[in-house]
Amino acid sequence: IPAAGEYDVYYYDESGKLVYSFMSNEHGPVKVILGKGKYTLKELVTPEGKKKADDIPFEVDAYYQNGQTSWTITVTQDGVAKADKTITMVDEDINVPVSGSVTIKKVDKDGNEVSTSNNLRLILSKYGNYNWNQVAQITDSNYEFAFTDANAAGQYKITEESAPDGYVMSSEEITFDVAIDKTGKAIVTGDKVTEDA
Repeated sequence: IPAAGEYDVYYYDESGKLVYSFMSNEHGPVKVILGKGKYTLKELVTPEGKKKADDIPFEVDAYYQNGQTSWTITVTQDGVAKADKTITMVDEDINVPVSGSVTIKKVDKDGNEVSTSNNLRLILSKYGNYNWNQVAQITDSNYEFAFTDANAAGQYKITEESAPDGYVMSSEEITFDVAIDKTGKAIVTGDKVTEDA
């Protein structure tokens, strides 16, 4: 794995149970001990300047031979057994224009949208090198942030620096993920992300 990224391995059953999560670095590969079964390798946070890799389903089959346990791993993506027991996930470089944005809406406790024209200031931060790093202070009336470069992929959070007039500042931190697809479109996902956001 040539660049740092964050990955999960899921047990491939009806519940999609998470069995292992790890962070790679430039020293890769990462060794994982898994039992017999079907799994899916998923990339959660894409390295900067890279496209989000497709999920890789694979299968682990264990059997005993001459008193020893011998493992056979089959990558169902191409149906070929991996003699070296290695699953390789490749993140391609982004070489197309990147476009996409996120718009933040402020609502009250009843879910009604609040006018953000007075005094609302938001801080957008991105996770990297095991820390949250400020990317921008958002104060314009549209409360929109555009993703325009290949390094946009990653995990973000929004915090409130000052509240609109008449409201108490929120202590909530809203996180979301940005991935860049193969066409250069920034895909924003998260628990509080909606299609029109």
